[in-house]
Amino acid sequence: MPSSSSPSSALTAHFDVFGYPECDYHVKLQVGSTKMNLILDTGSSNTAVISDHCNSINCTFVQKPYLSVHSEALLNRVSARYGNAKTRASWHGYATGQIVELQQDKSVLARVDVITKSNHFFVPGCPQNQGLWGLAYPELQTRPHHSRYLNRALSSETLIDSARHQLHMPNSFSFQLCPKSSVDPLSSYGLSVISTSDGDLGFDSVSASISEQEDQEKSLTALLLEQEHGHQQLSTAEASSLSTSICSNGNVGHFWLGGYASRFVRSPIIWVPLIHSHYYEVSIDGFFINDQMIEMDDNLNTPRTIVDTGTNDIVLSTENLQRFLRALWKSNVILFDRAFISPEYERAFWLDHAQLTLPTRAVKIDTRTTVSVSLGGQLIYIPLENLVKVHPILENEGQTSSPAWINISWTGLSHGGGTHMAGTILGNTLMRGKTTIWDRGAGRLGFADADPNICCQSSSAKDVDTLLSLNREDGTFSSHLSRYKSIDGGLLPSNSRTIMLGDSSSMSHTASVSPGSQFICVLSMGLIAMACIGGLVHTTWMAWLHFYVKPRKDRLQMDLKTGEQTPAITIDLPPMPFKNVASIKTNHHEQQQQQDEDYEII
Repeated sequence: MPSSSSPSSALTAHFDVFGYPECDYHVKLQVGSTKMNLILDTGSSNTAVISDHCNSINCTFVQKPYLSVHSEALLNRVSARYGNAKTRASWHGYATGQIVELQQDKSVLARVDVITKSNHFFVPGCPQNQGLWGLAYPELQTRPHHSRYLNRALSSETLIDSARHQLHMPNSFSFQLCPKSSVDPLSSYGLSVISTSDGDLGFDSVSASISEQEDQEKSLTALLLEQEHGHQQLSTAEASSLSTSICSNGNVGHFWLGGYASRFVRSPIIWVPLIHSHYYEVSIDGFFINDQMIEMDDNLNTPRTIVDTGTNDIVLSTENLQRFLRALWKSNVILFDRAFISPEYERAFWLDHAQLTLPTRAVKIDTRTTVSVSLGGQLIYIPLENLVKVHPILENEGQTSSPAWINISWTGLSHGGGTHMAGTILGNTLMRGKTTIWDRGAGRLGFADADPNICCQSSSAKDVDTLLSLNREDGTFSSHLSRYKSIDGGLLPSNSRTIMLGDSSSMSHTASVSPGSQFICVLSMGLIAMACIGGLVHTTWMAWLHFYVKPRKDRLQMDLKTGEQTPAITIDLPPMPFKNVASIKTNHHEQQQQQDEDYEII
């Protein structure tokens, strides 16, 4: 069972989450001596940042600073590709070792890939994003082409796994996105203007022409809204404040390592089992509207369904998306006044993703409608505000009356490209307004509603009061707790010092140690090197004796033994006259002289 404990018994960390749906959500993480904005991505495993060696056009608009890397560190090439049938992105770079500061006085040596070439990886409209923090399992992390001078264990670990192994952090994390009403009050106000929950979805009979109605719109709108919805006029201060998030420091959520903070969770946690794979994979039973299942193709889970913080939308196949939208249309969750909107425009709104500009009284949203998805037998609700985008049109900054016009469209849904694309991605459309708890050690994923009243409040590592998978995959953790002291709700070695990185080279990271320790370390390394050289020389000498000297001695002894054992054979020949021998020699000499005379030297 996953362990729960007090925050003083294990290392935890906290990050504020920034961003918005169109540009994903990021945290500020210090890599080396550079603080960078990294997108939280549970759909990949590489941690990659832009470097000062990136000269691609796609890198020019990314805001600085970039990670400074010495050329000597660019040894181990690595690359990664992202996307689906509709979008493609990739980067090329090098795997390096970097000191990453998770919290003050909490640093880890981990693999960080530095990007030197980008192909649509960075988005022009989102210059604040400087890299990616991959939170998936290590099997998804791309391997360097040649692991020269790179520790093999380090190169195969993800950043979060390095933190677990080096700092004994529990094998879990949690991700919270505040409700849309908390971080986008303008859109929330526009939605409230056209919402109804009392079942009154009728429209007043209007006999005037559309042009006449437009002339009367400003005076009629305030009256109708006050009568039908009880909305009062806005003060100047209220109107100007609609464009500002209630989160004072600009954050839109929280990211905790090691567990979750219970005071930021409003509802009971719904646990969904994870399917064992490289991704955070779940099984979809179906989508529901008003508790009625939407009929979809059988490929909903083929090849997989993943929960991905690096994707904004709920991504379906083209056919399944059309079925989802038709079911929403049929449910009458949004009703249009036929005096303003024809059936053709309504169809374009739902099936062609058209944005409509309408008088506020020409459209109503039934907030009683429920949309949900069943994961592993558990029903997870999707707030309507995550699926409908309403933007009120304010004529001037100091407008005191309710908006007469709005822009409206559906949002948070998309297709992956191609009618035959299989599988489903559950992105931030599902997670906005929730705390999602990723209990990796127990193989489960938790969903709970975020408390909108405290979601924007500041947090820290001390708030993580529920630790999950404390002893998973690390049986030595409990026995080593006495060696650590608590710092800001976490643990560090009692004799440790802050790890500083003078440069970002992957080949030299020096911790602050005493001169005596340095001398002992150098002496030990020298003795080890001498022992290795001596062993190599001895092995070479023994091999030469065994494979060269010994075989020659054996052959010589064999020859001598053979010569001693073989009897001599004597053949007696009759004596040959000396003159005959001389005659043979003379004839041979004459023949050779004749042959020499046959050749002419030119």
